Amino acid sequence: MKEETLKKSLLMIGIVAVLILLLTIYICINIFSSEKASLSIYPDVEPGSTFEGLGIKEDEFKDYLSVFSLLVNEDYSEKNEEILNDIRFLDTAVSFLKNLSSYEEVLNNEGLDVYSSEDIHILAKEIRGMYVNNALKTGERYIYNDSEKTYTKNGTENKIARCTDIDEIEKNSDVISVKYRCVFAEDEDSNSDKKNVYNVEITILENSNYQYSKYFVHSIKVY
Repeated sequence: MKEETLKKSLLMIGIVAVLILLLTIYICINIFSSEKASLSIYPDVEPGSTFEGLGIKEDEFKDYLSVFSLLVNEDYSEKNEEILNDIRFLDTAVSFLKNLSSYEEVLNNEGLDVYSSEDIHILAKEIRGMYVNNALKTGERYIYNDSEKTYTKNGTENKIARCTDIDEIEKNSDVISVKYRCVFAEDEDSNSDKKNVYNVEITILENSNYQYSKYFVHSIKVY
C-alpha cells in the first residue's frame, strides 16, 4: 500500500515538474519575442512614458509609426501600382529590420545589405497580412536572388520616414486609430526641418502572436 502511495506521489511530482518546465519555456518565448520587436529608430531619445492602455512607450510607438509611414511614401518613379506597392513594402520591411535591436545585418561583396526572404515575408504577413508564395515584385529598386532566397537593394539610397508629432490617438477594443505628422527623407543626414510635413491617418491592430512586428496595419492614408 505504501509502495503504491509512493508511486502516485512520484507521478504527481513528475507531472508538476513537467508543467513548471512548460510554463518556463512559454515565458521565455514571450520575453524573446518582445525583445525582437523592440524598435530603436531614435537611439538618443530617453525612454518615454507608457501610453495608457497600449502597453508601449511613446518613443517606441512613434518608431512604429515612422516605419509604417513608408507604406504611403509617394517619392518613387515606378508607375505600375502593383509593383510600387511591393517596393513600398520592401522599403518598410528593410527599415523595420535595420532598426530592430536584435537584427544582425548581412552585407554582400559590394557592401550592400542583404535580407533573407524569410524575414521579409514574415513581416509581410505580420504588417500587411500578405502571404508571399514566391517573391515580391522588386522593380529596379531591389534584386531578388531566387537560389539564395534573398533581397538586395539595388543601390545605396534609403527611404526614411520620421513621425514628428502624434495629433490624435484612440483605442476602441482591439483597434487603434492614430492621426500623426511625418516627414520623408532619403538618408539619415537629411535635415527633416526642410522637408514637407505630411498628415497621416492609420488604423492598426495588435498581433496576438508575432516574431517581429507588434502591430498589423489595417489601413493607412495621407490626408
